[in-house]
Amino acid sequence: MQKILVLILFAFPTLLSALQERPWYDRDLEFHTSLGYAHQRFTRFNSNGETFNNDAKDDFYQGNLWLSYAEYSAELEMTFAKSKERSFGLDHISELLRYQFFNENLGDLVTANAGLLLSQVPTIALHDFTVLHQGNFEAELSLVFGKMLCVSDYWNQRFWTLAAIGTGDHGSAYARASFAVEKQWYLDHYFGILAEWRRGFGGKNLFPHDFVGYGPISYRFVDLKMYYVYELNCDVFIELDYILRVHAHNCPDNLNRFQVYLQYSFGL
Repeated sequence: MQKILVLILFAFPTLLSALQERPWYDRDLEFHTSLGYAHQRFTRFNSNGETFNNDAKDDFYQGNLWLSYAEYSAELEMTFAKSKERSFGLDHISELLRYQFFNENLGDLVTANAGLLLSQVPTIALHDFTVLHQGNFEAELSLVFGKMLCVSDYWNQRFWTLAAIGTGDHGSAYARASFAVEKQWYLDHYFGILAEWRRGFGGKNLFPHDFVGYGPISYRFVDLKMYYVYELNCDVFIELDYILRVHAHNCPDNLNRFQVYLQYSFGL
């Protein structure tokens, strides 16, 4: 009964995305729940190479629930948002299914996954240019490869990279890629740096007052993310993130985002 109450507390009042992109799974048949809050701000956006002032402060409240067994993993994410363009409400619901076809723990050189991400986006969220959505329904295919460098029985450093392509129910496709480096200290602390690139292959420029989603937009950006994870005990983790946009075309510019996540795990 206690575990059921914890599941209800963490998974259903779900408050950005914290979907699990690292290729390594957690313990089999162990539920993982995460609650997150993020605040982002930007003061201008880019349209066809020109910048325009637009001071925006946005808040996101997000929750995740995931479970893995053997080569398989499934995750559900729900995010709510309040932005300059809309009042508080649902931003998206996403489901991520993954299959692990290489595993270092079983003797493979690397760990690797293939993933399918499906998302549903309300129209009011799709028409908010401060948040990146392609369509009301979105699908993405991804590949992730990772490598751990271990000392004794624990990883000391690890690297992983992701490549993905996706589309929405209108507009054009997009591609994205990321690369991360992580370093662990004293088993319960680790720090990471991640670079992410994304490009949309639409043919239009961004005009916030005539905006129906990023599907038709020719956009691209590069974000840098720094994050710190602390293991409070074997079942509870806290993560602090900072994201800086270093390049933008036809999307919000000079974006800064702060995020905090609390993760709790328990077995069946």
